[in-house]
Amino acid sequence: MIDESNQIPSIIRQIAVSAAGAGLAWAMHLVLRRISPITTTTRLIWIAGLSILAGCLFALINSFAFYVLSLFTNELCVDGTVCTPAYLWLVAKEY
Repeated sequence: MIDESNQIPSIIRQIAVSAAGAGLAWAMHLVLRRISPITTTTRLIWIAGLSILAGCLFALINSFAFYVLSLFTNELCVDGTVCTPAYLWLVAKEY
């Protein structure tokens, strides 16, 4: 990071993705608190299902933030191309 110039966009993205991850974890906690499963197996199934869903959503948010979202004019994305909203579909299909 010391050798790189203009790290502000990357830091903003990292903070946003971290906040999204914390929000997803909190949302899972709230959902699991409201569910009153009869057995431990049912609870584990809910946990596994929500974890897979949250993991996919987090990967999509992360990909969008680092590959698609352009915070500054003509900012380059991670792969060296200019970030455009149309690039979202390519990234979403890959992940």
